[in-house]
Amino acid sequence: MSVRLIVNATILNQTRQTGLGVYAAGLLLPLLKLCVVDSRLSEIVLAGRRESIESSLGSVCTGPKMRLVTVNTTQPIGRLFALDRLMVAEKKRPGGILFYSPTHHGVVRRGISQIITVHDLFARLFPNNYRQQYLYFRWYLPRILARTSRVMVDSVSTGRDLHRFYADCPPSEVVHAALRSDLVESPLCESPLDEDERFFLFVGPSYRYKNCKRLIDAFIAYRHTHSGKLVFAGGREEYLRDLRQHLSEHYRDLAQEVVFLSYPSAEELSWLYRRATALMLTTLYEGFGLPALEAMACDCPVVASRAGSLPEVCGEAALFVDPEEVDSIACAMVRVANDRALRESLIAAGRQNVLRFSWEKSALKVYQALLACADEADAAI
Repeated sequence: MSVRLIVNATILNQTRQTGLGVYAAGLLLPLLKLCVVDSRLSEIVLAGRRESIESSLGSVCTGPKMRLVTVNTTQPIGRLFALDRLMVAEKKRPGGILFYSPTHHGVVRRGISQIITVHDLFARLFPNNYRQQYLYFRWYLPRILARTSRVMVDSVSTGRDLHRFYADCPPSEVVHAALRSDLVESPLCESPLDEDERFFLFVGPSYRYKNCKRLIDAFIAYRHTHSGKLVFAGGREEYLRDLRQHLSEHYRDLAQEVVFLSYPSAEELSWLYRRATALMLTTLYEGFGLPALEAMACDCPVVASRAGSLPEVCGEAALFVDPEEVDSIACAMVRVANDRALRESLIAAGRQNVLRFSWEKSALKVYQALLACADEADAAI
């Protein structure tokens, strides 16, 4: 067998690693450890920014079988052109080619076995929030899927959505995300809030499907009889302005009880999870819902929507609500704040639920799929 594995690591080029970057870094580390010792793969090529790859993956990206190809771009269109040029160059070299992307950014060249990962279908479900991505998912992704052997998805829910929008999609396999080690192992940091402040937490308010206006409405109802704050950590400034305007127009007297923090460091995020009354993951859709696992790992109770992948990811370890009913969200806030036994049971269930997910398990699934495709690539030579 003479098959080269080419890995799209360009998502690691991003300065701030959010969902996709966290997934890629967490998965690639154990995956490359499996691949580098397998004699069926003649070479492993990592495409991305050298310093970003080395920072994220460490020594695993060095060695005689490893080759780094510099692709500096962080722009979606630039990434597609750069990956296509790389495939043109690699096809001139002897042996078969197997392309793997831990994101939905694939290639359309013929004669290349390929596995990509689709994390969610936000762009198809909420096109007004993702105008540029919608064009990609509507017109370009079908061309990539036509050249793809297998598709990895974050959840059964995402797999259903994928096959609903793309009837000719190749078989999909669920490869779950897992926890960031830097979050769980984070040391104590300077407190971003008062130490004795009680608060509910929402992480990453970025788009309307995050449903934060209803969460604010529910919190205001909660504040009629209880004390505490609602904290939003991170998020896109455009959407945050919309939320601030909602507060100003409808709840001016209590607007100071809603706190907006910038993107937290791993240490700050760990602090927030460990001290929050609950994580409020009351969104209308999630492809996976990594904050749920992060909160559970930090002994933070989770209030979650019965939407998208969240029932699948949270299992029995969350207090579920109807995300479209403000009263449902407000009642859950009251329950988790007042019922100590409920909080303790959610924390205990969360600790057990987190054990279902690991990067090593997920990497082994991808590795086995890669070897199956490598056999196909070798047979086609």
